[in-house]
Amino acid sequence: MSTLIYCFSGSGNSWYVAKNLAEKLRDCRVVKIETTGGTCTVAEPSDTIGLVLPTYFGGPPAMVKTFIEQCLTPIASSISYLFVIYTHGGLPAYVSAITERLLATATLVCSYADTVKMVDTYIPYFTIPDEDAQQRIFAKVDKKIALIAEKVSKETISILRRPLFSQVFQLWWEKHIVKLADRDERYVVTDECTGCGLCERRCPAGNITIQEGKPVFHHHCEQCFGCYHVCPFHAIRLQSKPLRGYTWYPNTRSHY
Repeated sequence: MSTLIYCFSGSGNSWYVAKNLAEKLRDCRVVKIETTGGTCTVAEPSDTIGLVLPTYFGGPPAMVKTFIEQCLTPIASSISYLFVIYTHGGLPAYVSAITERLLATATLVCSYADTVKMVDTYIPYFTIPDEDAQQRIFAKVDKKIALIAEKVSKETISILRRPLFSQVFQLWWEKHIVKLADRDERYVVTDECTGCGLCERRCPAGNITIQEGKPVFHHHCEQCFGCYHVCPFHAIRLQSKPLRGYTWYPNTRSHY
């Protein structure tokens, strides 16, 4: 069984899950869902396809929606087993229900789905836990990945229950995600920036370029906060101070 895992990741949590899951599956590799030069990742045909993605604002990232609609649809007939793993910081909300409906538009049906609780990286509302707390979280993550690998290896059929009012929420979500692209206007680059370009390389949306030694944001942001967390000089800040103050999550475990 040849397996391809397509992964969208901002701060590295979903990448950690995807890479470790791939290591436990036979003949499996991971491909990033990203935009390079204005072009999204091209999906390759495979009999077994996996998606690993984070939960943003109660649903999948906007780029995952585009990937499903534009990239998975042409190869739908080649897929015999499709699994989806959702990472989240505490509440997966409606991400599975919305994603399943998006897959249906691509004539695809999810065979297996599960969730993995990670460190919440949405800095406007949440603070990053200390290292001890992170170690406890990742100990549980590793156990969950092993369980998921066992299920996927056996081609288990099991999906998540849809919460109430998911269709109503999806109507809100579809209107809301198009507004996220311009939220990069809230970022402020401080004098600590050295123009190293790490933020540009990390951005899965190709939303950042370095111009005259400073990052410039191009208003197709996913709000993943990968650029914020990866900056070694903490030079990317917000116009309004985060609710619980500034904390950072370099996520060295992910090797992203």
